[in-house]
Amino acid sequence: DLSFLNNKIMFVAEAYYKQIDNQLSSIELANHNAFNSVRSTKTSLVNYGLEFSLNVRPLSRQSNWDLNVATSLAINKDVIAKLPNEVRQIINSDAEVVNKLGSNAMGNYLYVYKGVYATDEDVPVNPLTGERLRMGGNTSTQAYFKAGDPIWVDVNGDYIIDEKDKVIVGNSQPRMTGGISINLRYKAFSINTNCSFTLRRDIINKALADRFRAYGTPVAGKVNLTGSGALTPIEAYNFWTEDNIYAQYPNPFDYTRSSIIQPFRYDQTLFMEDGSYFKINGISVAYTIPKKMLDFFRISRCQLNFSMNNIYTFSKYSDAYWALFPRKTSLTASHQSSFFQNNFDLLMSSALTAPRLMY
Repeated sequence: DLSFLNNKIMFVAEAYYKQIDNQLSSIELANHNAFNSVRSTKTSLVNYGLEFSLNVRPLSRQSNWDLNVATSLAINKDVIAKLPNEVRQIINSDAEVVNKLGSNAMGNYLYVYKGVYATDEDVPVNPLTGERLRMGGNTSTQAYFKAGDPIWVDVNGDYIIDEKDKVIVGNSQPRMTGGISINLRYKAFSINTNCSFTLRRDIINKALADRFRAYGTPVAGKVNLTGSGALTPIEAYNFWTEDNIYAQYPNPFDYTRSSIIQPFRYDQTLFMEDGSYFKINGISVAYTIPKKMLDFFRISRCQLNFSMNNIYTFSKYSDAYWALFPRKTSLTASHQSSFFQNNFDLLMSSALTAPRLMY
């Protein structure tokens, strides 16, 4: 703890290290066993990091003005220290998150997306067989990649895209979090602002993926007109067509092959985005009416309050307003006195929501 200038500046720094042993986890078994999974307590997880807080009060205590700025920052990290049966890596059947020794506990397990094949000639060809790159688990002609299909990195170089080509990418847990609080007062008037932020967090934009996936099966399947209610327009996105071969997104209208290639699957880096944000949580204003004005009404004290919550979020995330931060914004005014108290809403609450994200 440090303080300067008669406590006008106060700084606190803390470091922590926490090891959790015998953590309960589930281990999946092979399908020829009598049980699908067994419980284990042989997992260890280490959490460590730094936490900082800074409080600044620059104005004189005798002044009619008063300003108090408080900030906090936490840098956190987690590492898997031990896995059951002394293994180095466990991949669950859903293959969305991998537990790997020495890595974080919430790393995304994804195909690495590198763009779109502009033409059939751009697809890699196996020099031993003369066949183009294909999707694993299917040997039909529709499983071979062609123009308009996504470019996924063939990690093991076997010219087959399957689970063996997934890699651990990013971290769905934020590396840094914090907040800022600013309190300004002048005589009987005060205003307080509260903000929070998250930095370096990798999230999957499931909302955008579903928007494209609906066009792969417009009348059947899990994402369809019946389940989604409507097809959301996608003309604003740069996707592959015969007239636009150099695109950012694959061909969304390949109906016959969409269930095989699954170009808009969630588990790829195409939809992994920066989940960092800075949010203005609330602003509140208070005014205490001078006692001289209240004496006539025989009121000892009266304070007027005005507050607004969930004001705005700044983020690079493409669907931040609708999906990442579904919020309910409220505007409230109230007054308090020594002999009665009354609270009433001036503005009806409103909210916008969208399909949930996969983190």
